[in-house]
Amino acid sequence: MKTRFSLDLSIACWMSLALVLLMGSTPNLASATPRSQAASMHTYVVKDVPGLQTFVGFWYAHGVGLGIQADGQAHFVARVYTWCAPGVKLPCDSFSENAIISGLDEHLLFSRVASTTAYGSVTVGNVQPVGASATLTLLPGNMALFSTGQGMGQLLCGPQAAVGACGA
Repeated sequence: MKTRFSLDLSIACWMSLALVLLMGSTPNLASATPRSQAASMHTYVVKDVPGLQTFVGFWYAHGVGLGIQADGQAHFVARVYTWCAPGVKLPCDSFSENAIISGLDEHLLFSRVASTTAYGSVTVGNVQPVGASATLTLLPGNMALFSTGQGMGQLLCGPQAAVGACGA
């Protein structure tokens, strides 16, 4: 026969277990804290790279695109002009419905600017190794020379470049 004390203890244990299970089902502990405190605990500020504003935007050439954000993150894609097929080494271009998917795909992070050149490195890519250097050097006529690793570089145009300056 259970005493009143053991019955109360049993109920308290079950309630504690239920509370622990409920807390464990929340995505994170911050969801149980006040909203302003949770935001300050989990929010970080992405700072713009000083001097990079001149480079921010979309740069292009025939079959090539480079998008740069103010915080230095960038994405470079380019055609390699080799179609994917059995036995073809990567990278290679492919189709998805009616769109050509460029074979070269690299994510970059530009971290500093000196004069007319932005400097960074490859963070993820399928051609250059992670950490390979990347540069974008401004040229007259809203054009730039982009290079990663030991490559010669790719001439790119900005939105104000002369029509046809960087290919079709």
